Amino acid sequence: MKEIEILTAEIMQQMAEDGTPVTNEEAAEMAKMEINSRQINRYTSSGQHKVKTVRKIDPDKVKLFDILTKAIKNADISINSQKNEAEFSFSFNNFDYSVKLIKHRPKKK
Repeated sequence: MKEIEILTAEIMQQMAEDGTPVTNEEAAEMAKMEINSRQINRYTSSGQHKVKTVRKIDPDKVKLFDILTKAIKNADISINSQKNEAEFSFSFNNFDYSVKLIKHRPKKK
């Protein structure tokens, strides 16, 4: 048997099992579409990946961040979590707080 005839028979059997029987012509049309879809080229990645940029760490921001975290610790408040040199969170009087350090760009003249 040809591939299309085998596929047509499989489709008819599967559709009958699903409770929606189809005619031989409909199954043959579905089989043709299935076979034609196999011939479509599938394009894949060229292998070129985006280059990760190195994150620049601002020394002024690190220094200021250390000053802020030390001030919180000196007040006998424990820091719950810390993300890089940008954000930390703590609890005070049964409430959670977070501080995010953002350095703004200079204003344009």
